[in-house]
Amino acid sequence: MALRPRLDMPASAQAAAAGILQQLPTRPRLAIVLGSGLGAVSARWPALSSTPFRDLPGMPAATVEGHAGRVLGVEIAGECALILQGRVHFYESASFEPVAAWVRALCACGIEALLLSNAAGSLNPAYRAGDLMIVRDHICLPALTGPNPLAGPNQDPGPRFLTTADCYDSHLYVWAGEAAAEIETTVHSGIYCQVAGPTYETGAEARALGRMGADAVGMSTAAEALLARHCGVRVLALSTITNASGEVFAADEHQEVVAAATRAASSVGHILDSVARRLVKESADRFGDE
Repeated sequence: MALRPRLDMPASAQAAAAGILQQLPTRPRLAIVLGSGLGAVSARWPALSSTPFRDLPGMPAATVEGHAGRVLGVEIAGECALILQGRVHFYESASFEPVAAWVRALCACGIEALLLSNAAGSLNPAYRAGDLMIVRDHICLPALTGPNPLAGPNQDPGPRFLTTADCYDSHLYVWAGEAAAEIETTVHSGIYCQVAGPTYETGAEARALGRMGADAVGMSTAAEALLARHCGVRVLALSTITNASGEVFAADEHQEVVAAATRAASSVGHILDSVARRLVKESADRFGDE
C-alpha cells in the first residue's frame, strides 16, 4: 500500500511528501537536516533513495556552496529516516516561504522528530573553532524584528499563537548530551541566535548579540524549529562552532566556514546517529512497527 502524507498539512506540502514517500518502503520516523559542510555525514547510513530538491513539486532548490540540495531516504537501526543534504535560507529569497515549504514537506511525511544541524560563529569567549553546541534555546532575530516564519494564514495543524518555551525537546537534548560525553570533542550547551544573512555580523553586532545572551550565531535553524514545533514535531538542534569569538576570517569567509564544519563532521555524525537510534527504539517501544 502506498504511503500517504499527513492530511492535516497544506496541499503543497502533501504533494512534495508524496514524492518522497513513494520511494520509501516504510514511513520515516525522523528527519535530519545537514548544514554547511556536513553533507558527508549521511554516509553513516545505508541509502534507500536520493532525490534532488528540484525534482519534488513546489520545493525550492538550495543555492549555497556546501549544500548539495538532495533529500535522501536512509536506514537507521532498521527504520527509514530522511536526510536533507543542505537547506534553503531566508536570504536566498528574502522570504521564509521556501524554508517553510521544506519543513512542512518533511512534517507531512509523518516524521516524529526533526534533528537540525548548522555551522555557527561563536559569540562566547569560552567556545573554540571545532567545538559543538547543543542548542538549549534560541533568539530568532528575524521573527522578533520582522517577518516571522509563522506569519500569514495558519496553514499547519498548530495553534495560531505558538508557545515556544519548549521548542527544543528535553529528552532529545539529554540524549545528545549523553552521546557527546562519548567523544573527545568539546561540546557546550547554549543559546543560538539566527540572523537573516547573508552578511556576516560586524564586530559591534557580535558584541550586541553576545550581550543579549546568545552563545553562537548563524543564518538558519531557529525558524525551522518554530515551523516544526507548529506541526507537532519534536526538535533537536546542534551547532558546529566554526570560529572563535572575535576571530576575523580572510576574504572568502564561507569557504572557511564550510571547511571548519567538515572537520567536525565525524563528531556531529556520532551525536546525530546516537539520538536517531534512541528515537527509533523509543518509537518502536511505544507503537511497534507500522
